[in-house]
Parts: sequence; C-alpha cells; structure tokens
Amino acid sequence: MTAQEFLTSASEMNRQIHFKEIELKSLRDLASGISGCGFGERLSGTRNPDPPFVRYTDKALELEAEIENDKKALTELKLSISKAIDNLNNTNERTVLRYKYLMFLSWKEISTKMGYSKRWVIKLHEKAVQNFSENWTP
Repeated sequence: MTAQEFLTSASEMNRQIHFKEIELKSLRDLASGISGCGFGERLSGTRNPDPPFVRYTDKALELEAEIENDKKALTELKLSISKAIDNLNNTNERTVLRYKYLMFLSWKEISTKMGYSKRWVIKLHEKAVQNFSENWTP
C-alpha cells in the first residue's frame, strides 16, 4: 500500500458506509411497506412462508450491525492516519491533509477554511503528500 492509498483509505471506507446507509434506508422502506395479497395459484412447494417485511427487517438488522462495525473500523483507521500525519513538521501541510483525508472536505472548502486560493491549497497538498510519502512507513 502506498502512502497515497493509505491516506485515501478512510475516504473510501466512508463512501462505502454511505452506500450501505442508503441501502439500509431502502430496506427499511421495503420492510415498512405493505405488499399485496397473492391470490394466484401456487405451484412451488418450497415457498418461504415468512411475509416479505420479515425478510427485509432481518436484512436491515444485519446491515445495521455491519455498518456499526464499519464505523468502528473507520474511527480506528482515522486515528491511525491522524497519528501518521502528526509526523509532518509543517503545520499547514498537516492541516490540509487532515481537512482532505480525515474531514473529507472539498478543495473549495479547504481553501475557504485556510484562507488560501484553491490553487495554492492544491500545491500545498501535493507538497504535503510528497513529504508524507517520504516519512511514512506502513
């Protein structure tokens, strides 16, 4: 794993958690909905007797537990990244890396918070990643 991959891993994990939360909302919506009655002829003898909302509720509960585990792992990963960023000497470099990789801010948001132009923040970021890569050990 490269230094850049290490820094971006929290962002990727955060994105996956977000997608799982969207899926969870969908499952909850399905579980709370009412399905229609099936008056058609039943040919299969292996039909699941549980109503659909039970299956959706079970899946939602499993996904909730998975999301909680992912959030704990994300917290640990962010702590690890934060400790690695602490090894940089330059305060501005540490700040830009924290904003980008721990707070997941956009370039525009970072430039506003730091009081620099977007272009300068990107250059500062490049220098910070270079210095981070030189000092980081997996």
